[in-house]
Amino acid sequence: MRTIRVDPARSDLVYAARRSFVPKLPVLWRSAHTSPGDRGVSCAPEAYPRTLRASDGVVAERKHKVLSFPDKSAVKHEPRPELKREVEAELERRWEKSKPIRIFAVIAIVAVSSWIIVALFSPVLRYQLAKPPQAPITSDQFRRELQALTQSRFADGVSVEPLPNGEQFYPAEIDAIKGAQKSVNIEAYIFERGDVTKQVVEALTERARAGVQVRLVLDAMGSFSTPKRYFKALRDAGGNVEFYHALRWNTWMRSNNRTHREMTIIDGKLGFIGGAGFADHWL
Repeated sequence: MRTIRVDPARSDLVYAARRSFVPKLPVLWRSAHTSPGDRGVSCAPEAYPRTLRASDGVVAERKHKVLSFPDKSAVKHEPRPELKREVEAELERRWEKSKPIRIFAVIAIVAVSSWIIVALFSPVLRYQLAKPPQAPITSDQFRRELQALTQSRFADGVSVEPLPNGEQFYPAEIDAIKGAQKSVNIEAYIFERGDVTKQVVEALTERARAGVQVRLVLDAMGSFSTPKRYFKALRDAGGNVEFYHALRWNTWMRSNNRTHREMTIIDGKLGFIGGAGFADHWL
């Protein structure tokens, strides 16, 4: 039982709480055993004109509000000054230690934001004919003009065979590369390291050693994860490998100009054209 006695000169009421039966239940208790030396809290007796009885910590009759003891759990304890200083010092130390990371993060955010703004709002290249062709598109003259502009030629008797999915066109493409006699020209946006590209590079390396002219042009961004050393054997065998529009500080504003052409031309007669690059996820 917890009892706080009131100064008898001002009141004969005391606070009492029986924690053994009703936890944290304050009870206003009448005591006739107070002495002038007891310490307590001031409570005017006229504020409680009627006696409050209590039995085993339970209030039997109450007319006015009972003043309760303050809840210890609700009391906010201020941290010790020395602990607060230690926490502030540790936070300051970590803030200074992370300075290089913060500088790098700011530079990266600015660079990516500027690249997005330029990619979305910069003027695009507009192509137009200064003078429309006069010949009908079905005439031989139009075909000759088109061949001169594109540096290519029309071939009669061309056949087209669809090869859906990587399970079909990758084996056919690799077999065609192995059978090349004069040249192999490949241009691709994605050339990702894996089983497919390993077989392609091995076939190209073998043909380059046999004297076949091998040219490989890859987009620097689309094939960013494939390092140049991946083609060392092909280069040593005489093959030519180039990355289109590599990312540099002086070409950052034009870094969105990419090549998405996916084509493999063998001996100038057989071509594989489509939207798939060279990666295992197309299998």
